[in-house]
Amino acid sequence: MDRINGIVDWVKGNYLLVGTAAVLFFAAKSFVGYLTYKKMIKELHEIKRLIKEKSDAR
Repeated sequence: MDRINGIVDWVKGNYLLVGTAAVLFFAAKSFVGYLTYKKMIKELHEIKRLIKEKSDAR
């Protein structure tokens, strides 16, 4: 238990490490969000194309 407390105290005092971890976390989260956005846009265009094909067939 003392070892865990020592690690927690070391991390609390190391603001550079905590700040770097936060920046990396939000950068990764932004990258995943961007990839998801691109995928959804691609699927939306596919749906629009299928709807247009179906309406032109009538």
